[in-house]
Amino acid sequence: MKTEIGSAVTETLLYHEQTKHHFHRYAKSVGFLDWANQPNPFRFYEGVTAVKLPLLQKDPASGHLALYERNRNAFQEFTRETIGAFLELSLGLSAWKSIPGSTWALRMNPSSGNLHPTEAHLILPALPGVTAGVFHYNSFLHALEPRAEVPETLWQQIKEHLHTDGHVQQRSLGSGLLPCRPRFCGVIYLP
Repeated sequence: MKTEIGSAVTETLLYHEQTKHHFHRYAKSVGFLDWANQPNPFRFYEGVTAVKLPLLQKDPASGHLALYERNRNAFQEFTRETIGAFLELSLGLSAWKSIPGSTWALRMNPSSGNLHPTEAHLILPALPGVTAGVFHYNSFLHALEPRAEVPETLWQQIKEHLHTDGHVQQRSLGSGLLPCRPRFCGVIYLP
């Protein structure tokens, strides 16, 4: 058993060394795409009850310059609706495309032809319809998938550490703790 594991690890590391990106060249490949074995471009966490986020019913009132001149943005409360709007416009799906035999999503933040999607995890306070916790944003469902609950005692410590009432102030979105850290994930194909 130990020899089998050692052999599998050695084979995996060798494959990684042979196919990884290098400073002087792109990653080597087999020279074609294996269309029959593509990864799922969406991450799903099984066994969780996703918190659906509302979709925008109309475009936001802000104009293009509001992206650069924050004083043009009206203050908005930190709610499930504003979180949903923020995620929809920054990490959500913008359209679906298809040709006979294939359908794919276009994302607001394209990345490597949708093969290495950007993932986001959020730490949120308790809101109506949302318990305090750590969540994964699922762009396919436009929903939050709970990953961990944040107990009230820990939330109090976060509030004390940040020297706020538990919210980080943001002029464009309102108040709330929204450390939205993108995670770029790669895919490894083994021969």
